[in-house]
Amino acid sequence: MGLYRVINMGVPVLVGVCQQASGGGGKTLTIGSITFATTGYGTTTSQPINPISVGEALTTTLNGGNSFTFPTDSLAQFYSNSDPTQQVFTGFNLKWEADNFLESDLPSDGENQIEWEVSSFSPATPNTGIWFLEGESTGQIIPPNAKFFGAKWNTGNDLNRADVWETAPFVGDVTSGGIPIQSFIINTEGTNNNNTDRISKLAIASTAGSGSTTTFTLTVRVLLKSGEFATGSQTITVPSDAVKANLTTAVQPTVTQVRTQALLSTPFDNTFPQTALDPSEQLVAVIADPFNAPSNSMIYETSGTTSASHTFQVSFDTTNLTTSDFPEEMDVRYVITASGYGADEIGFIQEDLFTSAVTFFGQDRNAIITGDITDGPTVILDDDSQFKIVTALNNATWDIRVELQKNDGTFLASPDQTITMASDTVINL
Repeated sequence: MGLYRVINMGVPVLVGVCQQASGGGGKTLTIGSITFATTGYGTTTSQPINPISVGEALTTTLNGGNSFTFPTDSLAQFYSNSDPTQQVFTGFNLKWEADNFLESDLPSDGENQIEWEVSSFSPATPNTGIWFLEGESTGQIIPPNAKFFGAKWNTGNDLNRADVWETAPFVGDVTSGGIPIQSFIINTEGTNNNNTDRISKLAIASTAGSGSTTTFTLTVRVLLKSGEFATGSQTITVPSDAVKANLTTAVQPTVTQVRTQALLSTPFDNTFPQTALDPSEQLVAVIADPFNAPSNSMIYETSGTTSASHTFQVSFDTTNLTTSDFPEEMDVRYVITASGYGADEIGFIQEDLFTSAVTFFGQDRNAIITGDITDGPTVILDDDSQFKIVTALNNATWDIRVELQKNDGTFLASPDQTITMASDTVINL
């Protein structure tokens, strides 16, 4: 819709190419039902977002029959083990009816637009709100406190009538591409563009055990060909017991050991050319319970222009996992998270691309799901990627988890295991 400007008139109002009249020029709509469904879990798009299988998903339809109130255990905070890296994301779509206008009052196909807004949260720190997976503010429920009113977002004016007439696109399908949008956080200091560019990068998120009931208002605005907006709002109620702590109690793998070995010297930002390190320099780190990395066990600089490339292997407990839940040829993924550090400081590199996750494709199920401790595949030896780490990680902590592909294509993730670095774990040669 082009650029926006902010007009401060109490609650900020957004004005774009088309006038967004709060009263919709007298045209109104009634929200008849809203269907919510869990779609994935994770934190932000900086890490893999895991889909939630159909068999595990929570789906709830709110309407006048249930007073638009979530029933008990119809939302979840975490996927499993109360793991904060497994925040559950819930998407929604809705059905509405026109009160005093017709489908012919909409713009022609390719020119339609819809806007959503969530506001009027009570209490100011609610048990349920909006979570941005990407943008200026991410990784928390909006609004986080009384400073924030809520959030609003809109599509471009490029949809067809069928996309918006008495319906709306699905918001919060966090594992899909999603429709491009503009998104905003509405706060007491003005309206800030959160630079979240698609409706798949925001979702509903909840907190369990709040002890209080949350209410908020969902407003929908549909563009008319007159340039006005037809508007409808609905108050939604989320009792404390509507949010359970974990979506599933499924058995998970658990990390038991991480092993690295410095093998190669390569450029800082590439995997080629490669020079083998002298055997005396091939330092080994074996990190197991209590998961403290030993001193002088990893290498950063091997010269002024090169750094060490390490193997990286995770061992994990597969006791009580059901072999038939996994395909005969399955993918195994290692995921590193390190708050405040990028993948170029601790992560995997393939050619010149750094990433915080590495996937080993087509692994033999019988070698992975052993019913015991499994020594997983190894970076460099079983994959073209390399593990690199810098001295800035000394005295820091980072997390590692393993994710195992299931029959339905989703991944069963272990809890994150925290690794604590010594002051001299990583050295320079």
